[in-house]
Amino acid sequence: MRNDFIEFVHELYETREFIPLHAPVFCGNEKKYVNETLTSTFVSSVGEFVNKFEEQIEGYTLRPKL
Repeated sequence: MRNDFIEFVHELYETREFIPLHAPVFCGNEKKYVNETLTSTFVSSVGEFVNKFEEQIEGYTLRPKL
């Protein structure tokens, strides 16, 4: 499966050269939110940020289509 994925990526980018991963870009409150989450000990399936995420996804997916 891994080799199939690698082959897919090489075909997609039309190269056999090494394709590096993109470095993450943090430009907001990411560090603050991660620290808040770790401090709260809610780091799996419950907690303030999980609730916010679920509410935002729900709002996005339930929006009426124009």
